[in-house]
Amino acid sequence: WIVQWFIYRMHDDHWNYFTEEMLELPDGQQTSLMWLTESMEGTTPDPEDERPILFFQYGITGVPGNVVPWARRAYRTSGWRIVLLNRRGHVHPLTVPSFNIVGFLGDVEFAVALIQKRYPKSKIYGIGSSAGSATLSKYCDDASRCLFTAAVLISFGFDYKALVHTLSHRVSSGLTAMLKSFFLHRNRELMEKQHYWDDLCKAKTLPEFISHMHHVVGADDPDHYYEMFQSDLHTPTIPLMYINASDDPLFGGDFTFQFKSVAEKNPKTVFVQTQRGGHLTFFTGLTTPWAVEVGMQFLMTAHQTATGRNPRDPSSE
Repeated sequence: WIVQWFIYRMHDDHWNYFTEEMLELPDGQQTSLMWLTESMEGTTPDPEDERPILFFQYGITGVPGNVVPWARRAYRTSGWRIVLLNRRGHVHPLTVPSFNIVGFLGDVEFAVALIQKRYPKSKIYGIGSSAGSATLSKYCDDASRCLFTAAVLISFGFDYKALVHTLSHRVSSGLTAMLKSFFLHRNRELMEKQHYWDDLCKAKTLPEFISHMHHVVGADDPDHYYEMFQSDLHTPTIPLMYINASDDPLFGGDFTFQFKSVAEKNPKTVFVQTQRGGHLTFFTGLTTPWAVEVGMQFLMTAHQTATGRNPRDPSSE
């Protein structure tokens, strides 16, 4: 999985594959939607277009380039329109002093609602990876806000607080250094004015870093922070597929497998745990993203079940 991880991370030429659409979130933060260029038929949205839309959300310190092989494979498998949301602070600098390790539910709600308004006749599906899967899981656990028809969660950690405290010291300290570089040092002029700046900079491990995150997101205390971003495995009303690997170097099979019985109490849930796959890689050979292949089969089946139509041809009956 180590070789495959480097291949997953090496795609930094995303401007060659995506067309960017700038967004201003309700709190003033600037971010963008990235549309896979080859999946777009013309530049003017057609409200009569019924072609399904696949919404990607990547994880901690991710960038659109990491999603290139996944997005292209998903498009070639389905023919659907492909889009991803750039998480705040990941591609564009922070314009408000607010960021979060697992992303913001409100940002996803805003982006998906915008897409649905533009394409009112299209079904929308989701794929989340790592911390991005945590955001989408939270989005899916409330039927009143979820506009997805089905979703796939890859390398999902299930229990946010338990996961953070399960990580090895080496992984925890490495992720903390990355987060400080990504969100604090890149945005020093804005962030060093905040009263929690010194506390975040001094943190050596992820639990230490997160113990001050409640200040950033407006939670009352660390426990309230975890509660805000913990999803409920019992409540999703749409079909969900979880894909994890036993050799995941961040949280292995013993950790994720304990949630199998809980997840599968929901009759619309499919729990997949492979022996190999690492964290996010799941490649067949060096470059074919197996998890996306399986995930798209699941989503295309869900689409056919929901509409009675061939998932590659939305006009067919």
